[in-house]
Amino acid sequence: MAYQLRERAPQTSADMQNIAISVQANLIAKRNRARIERRTTFKEEPSAFEQKLDSIIKGMDRLGDIAETIERKSSWEGQQSNTIINPNFRKDQNPNVGRVGPD
Repeated sequence: MAYQLRERAPQTSADMQNIAISVQANLIAKRNRARIERRTTFKEEPSAFEQKLDSIIKGMDRLGDIAETIERKSSWEGQQSNTIINPNFRKDQNPNVGRVGPD
């Protein structure tokens, strides 16, 4: 800041104060820009292709989970469906099977 004051050679103390304020504002702005640049250099955003690829992979994982769940359910249903079949039950219970009706 002292260099800036000597370089500009203000005539009055009011000019000197204005120069000091502007220099300080410029230094603060420069410091803030440097902080922002440091933050953004470490952050790498994935490209659109990588985002699409990630969403496809997640979708395939969900489909695999769904297929696995369906396979489990079908195997459970096969084990639980032990129905008792009546040996006296006849599939053809129509009494008129062998009879010929009047024409």
